[in-house]
Amino acid sequence: MRAIPRLSGSVVTSKGQLSIQKQNPYPTEIIESSDIQQSGSPENILVKAIQIPASLDETIQPVTLDISSSGYYLDVIAQKLGVTDASRVLLSRTIGKASSDTRLYFAASESLVMELLSDHGNVKDFHVGLLNARANYFCGQEIYGDAIMASVGYTWRSKELFHEDVSLQSYYRMLVSKIPSGNYKLSREAILAAELPSVFTTKTNWRGSFPREILCTFCRQHQLSEPIFSTTSIPLKASCKLPRSQKKLKVTEAAELATEYTNGESLNAGDGESVGLESSFRCTVKVFSKGKDLIIECSPKEIYKKQTDAIQSASLKVLSWLNAYFKDLGMPLEKLNCSAAALDISLSSENFLKEFALCQSLHNVQQSWCQGSKLPESKRTNMEYTLSGQDVCLPNIEGSYSGVCSSNGSLLCISYSVSLVTEGGHTKELIESKDEFEFEIGNGTVVSTLEGVVTQMSVGQCAHFNMNLPPQEFILAAVDDPARIRSLLSSEVCCLEYHVTLLRVTEPPEERMEQALFSPPLSKQRVEYAVQHIKKSSATTLVHILYFLFNS
Repeated sequence: MRAIPRLSGSVVTSKGQLSIQKQNPYPTEIIESSDIQQSGSPENILVKAIQIPASLDETIQPVTLDISSSGYYLDVIAQKLGVTDASRVLLSRTIGKASSDTRLYFAASESLVMELLSDHGNVKDFHVGLLNARANYFCGQEIYGDAIMASVGYTWRSKELFHEDVSLQSYYRMLVSKIPSGNYKLSREAILAAELPSVFTTKTNWRGSFPREILCTFCRQHQLSEPIFSTTSIPLKASCKLPRSQKKLKVTEAAELATEYTNGESLNAGDGESVGLESSFRCTVKVFSKGKDLIIECSPKEIYKKQTDAIQSASLKVLSWLNAYFKDLGMPLEKLNCSAAALDISLSSENFLKEFALCQSLHNVQQSWCQGSKLPESKRTNMEYTLSGQDVCLPNIEGSYSGVCSSNGSLLCISYSVSLVTEGGHTKELIESKDEFEFEIGNGTVVSTLEGVVTQMSVGQCAHFNMNLPPQEFILAAVDDPARIRSLLSSEVCCLEYHVTLLRVTEPPEERMEQALFSPPLSKQRVEYAVQHIKKSSATTLVHILYFLFNS
């Protein structure tokens, strides 16, 4: 507003208002020709939106914007925010997906209006009111007071009023997508069944968004710079071109490097840059803040046959660590650094905690809804404790057992349904279901309890079991009517009931089965055996090495 005087002669301001207008109005004929009112549609437009209270003690509520054909949509939003002048309504940048036109609308405080309308350039400490942490978390800018999340307005693509409904489910899906595992769950359309895998095995067996894509999305959603991927090519064939006097040393080094190579995953990766044993790849990932401060650097020791596998695996390490942090936002600093070091991640703790400070208050509030929520007493017979730390009833498996169970690396296809059940079974609400859902066994692609159950089943068998509730945001992101389910969760003791049918099993290739059944894999054991005997033999030529190996 303070720049307006420099534009004198073209635009003017209205006294006491945050609005500007052209000094010389357009001719009447131009205004009439560009009329954006929908004269042919006298009916009001009803747009669903979300009201986000500033206080974390108040719940998110759906609202309806009733926009008349002759009215202005910002007047309606201003009314919902409790202000009389639409010029006092500010709007954020677009949030959500890149193609989204969803924004946050909020009222400018009186002190902000006074400051912007004054001649002074010092805009400090002008906010009066409560910081809206939830709105701030979505758009990355400070918002005070209540906010409206809506997708409505005029765009350059059309003179008609654009509008899309924003539901409670949309809100919770946007919230879940800001967590690495939540982003993956949404990409698989299986919020209560899928889980972010622990390792990247093969591109062929991977389902859902790839790790690199998820990491880039995560950085954009949290207002970080795009991650930087640096790959290093490691030659393995150079020893063949060395003089004879150096071959003994280089043959040994090449064998040791080949041993390290077998430690890498994705040995049977699909599409990508394949260079055989001529070279392999490492990838380093760096994540910076918008101010270019280094936050995370991941430098895995593993090497990979394909460059794409190295990039995806390094990305997955970063995502796995971030996911662990979001599951335990109160993690002590020492544990935070130790968990990062275990995944070859170096962390700038100060920069990291600064960037993610808001996550702690927000996601802790969401998770607190389900804290202390245990299975109903009627469901808690024959309990066992799973690796995920959840109580679960022993599964009831029905159907004839063939005696053959799936092994690690197998690609399974199941049908499943998940229902929310109250104590005593008086109320049962279907939350999520899929007729066909494929995943790979052995790398944490689904919730651990579900994986533990299906590994006990053979094709054609069915099973049902009960589990504790996950954080509420995941349940509400999965249902069509979050308001009703939220009320049910707050008034009843509930659990999740899973029904699963194993449809088919695709066994992994022999090489993948070897890696899954033998630790270390037989291929690695053979290479280590060869390296050990090469060192003992003092062989200087390939003929000597082969002679020693075949006669040892």
